[in-house]
Amino acid sequence: METEPNPTVNDVAMVVVDPLRSLAEQVYQNRTERDELKAQIDTLRASWETSVRGLLDAYTQAASKVSEGEAKLRAEAVAQYELNNRTSKKLPYGLGIREKTVVAIADELSILNWATEKEMFLTVDRKSFDKFVTATGFVVWKGTRIAWTDKVPEATIPTDLGKALAKEVVNG
Repeated sequence: METEPNPTVNDVAMVVVDPLRSLAEQVYQNRTERDELKAQIDTLRASWETSVRGLLDAYTQAASKVSEGEAKLRAEAVAQYELNNRTSKKLPYGLGIREKTVVAIADELSILNWATEKEMFLTVDRKSFDKFVTATGFVVWKGTRIAWTDKVPEATIPTDLGKALAKEVVNG
């Protein structure tokens, strides 16, 4: 009765590497297919844009004229509304006026001090806070560490996976 030898360290390593290689090859094939399709799309798009260049340019000019015309029309409508002492929000040709409420702030620091004193309207800007914690390493508040940085492993995939796979075969 023959028994199979115990696997060596190299045999175990091959078992771990094979799924990685298989997945890496699949990702490489998927990327290659995606890139070939993108190249076809780019070629067709360039051809289409060339064939309709005049139409696209004319549309861009027309859209610009519309924006400019609308801005002038709005300005004139507001001017007439002001000239008529804001008596009627309905203007000729179906135009109208809508009054929008806006907040004007004279001094932002005073607003911040007021909000702090009243303990209202304050939120943490998470992006800025994360930058601060990254720069300082941690934050302590009232004797307690409330935030800190940590390292978490994250896998990376080379851009040129085909080259990496070929190199692995040569060195393997």
